[in-house]
Amino acid sequence: MSNFSYLEDSQYFEDFLNLPENGAVFVDIGGYDGFTSEGFIKHYPGYQSIHIFEPDESNLEKSKERLDLFDDVTFYKIGLSNKKEMKLCLKEKYKIGHFQAQTIVKLFLEKS
Repeated sequence: MSNFSYLEDSQYFEDFLNLPENGAVFVDIGGYDGFTSEGFIKHYPGYQSIHIFEPDESNLEKSKERLDLFDDVTFYKIGLSNKKEMKLCLKEKYKIGHFQAQTIVKLFLEKS
């Protein structure tokens, strides 16, 4: 790995994406602690909205704390998948939990 470069701050927002500087909408699926959404805000301060999906309550709270000062950020305590099914997830160091995964299309259609 001698030619490896650590580019975590820019890995998701490279120039070839051609995202608009103003009015972009970001959907963070598996938002964890909000790091990637915060990076989006830094790269696109004229964003329209951010939607963070995270099934784990403690991670979602970390996201809310990290992004508390930013506008137009919506949090969803749910996991997303291409199927509607129950999924196993690791929770609190090796305790197993479940969350309901729904398709993003279905979720937004229900809210419309």
